[in-house]
Amino acid sequence: RLNEVFLRGKISHVYGSERGGSLTVPYSVPARKPVRDEEGNVTFVDSANTFFPEALYNQYTVTKEIIQDFNKNDNVIIKGYLGSYATPSGTGYDEHTVLFIDTVEHDHTQMEQLLGVPGFGSRYATPTCEVRVEAKIIGITKLYELRLECEKDGRTYPVTAMYYRSPRNLENDFHMNDIVYVIGTMESARNEFRGKIYFLQTFVIQEMVKQSDVLNAYNRMRKEQEKAQSAQRERDAAERAKANATAYEESVTQDEAEAIAEEEAVASETEAYESSDSYEETEDIQEADSERAETEENGANE
Repeated sequence: RLNEVFLRGKISHVYGSERGGSLTVPYSVPARKPVRDEEGNVTFVDSANTFFPEALYNQYTVTKEIIQDFNKNDNVIIKGYLGSYATPSGTGYDEHTVLFIDTVEHDHTQMEQLLGVPGFGSRYATPTCEVRVEAKIIGITKLYELRLECEKDGRTYPVTAMYYRSPRNLENDFHMNDIVYVIGTMESARNEFRGKIYFLQTFVIQEMVKQSDVLNAYNRMRKEQEKAQSAQRERDAAERAKANATAYEESVTQDEAEAIAEEEAVASETEAYESSDSYEETEDIQEADSERAETEENGANE
């Protein structure tokens, strides 16, 4: 199943050891925030929400020696997957939906990407966090919350997803065991505990469609394409038939023209021959032969 994470930006925090740890890569999105003046009037101003997604590395991570090669303020590109892990608590286990790292590499400036040569420029691409997964709905626990089952390299991860930023009331369109395609992001909320600041992460669905709807749309598209292709083949066949008929008519017309020209040529030759001296001599000979034959016939009768 599809399970991809793309995280890009500047590292704000590095934690862990060679065996495992995390990289925090914040990103911001535009927002409109309400501001109340002294008279109680509310106006909205342009602002930004900054989130702090944390990407974890472990024994399954392809890139090694992360703790040695990557530092705070490094611009990086992280590719990974959506998953979860559990920690013991007083009531059993607490589950955490997180981003896992497959690979991480240093990012290049926009100028370096343009030139293909390192050491130039200082501007990097806009930080972003995008998650794309194909998952099965295994729970609709409460309003705006879903439980999804994701897969990665044969491993199964139950994750919690919020869909309060997705369009309309999805709870009426989706049901248990539906296979869905999801585009989302990892958001975070600032929390302070015992003098330490934590960012609680939440996987937020931005877009979601059912696999059955995609298959139905795909089948309709295929039928429309086949119908259009069939109509095109019929048009092509009609055009070929028309072209063949035109070629045949042109061939017949050419044959008739050649026959007429040949007849005219023969007539012209005959007319020329009849008007010649040879034609007159031939007529005299024919007349003499006719008179001689008539005289011989009369002598025989006598």
